[in-house]
Amino acid sequence: MALPELSFRFEGGAVMQLPVENYFVVAGRGAVEAICLAVVTDFSGGSGAGNEGSGPAIILGSFQQQNYLVEYDLEKERLGFRRQSCTSSPS
Repeated sequence: MALPELSFRFEGGAVMQLPVENYFVVAGRGAVEAICLAVVTDFSGGSGAGNEGSGPAIILGSFQQQNYLVEYDLEKERLGFRRQSCTSSPS
């Protein structure tokens, strides 16, 4: 089954393109029985902080960040990322 990359577009123009293996999980043993979208929770209401009825939460967790170098700048409240193999060191 051919599926497209998933693109997240952030304020400031940054784009994070996830390959299929970073947002779909194969379910079942042996032959593929199903594939599951791995970025949406089944919890309706977002984060639960006054977001009742806003729909499921989207999570960019460790599964989506595989083969990305992710940098968190808490002081400037910024997030940086780039594709990088998990087996190589940052340059």
